[in-house]
Amino acid sequence: MCEISDFGVFKNPKQLFAYFGMDPEIKQYL
Repeated sequence: MCEISDFGVFKNPKQLFAYFGMDPEIKQYL
């Protein structure tokens, strides 16, 4: 995993998981 300096860009944990490809239900995080 890469380092993210600002977690504020994610509205909720599911978006963070989706960003790393850990949640197949979400294709994009923005």
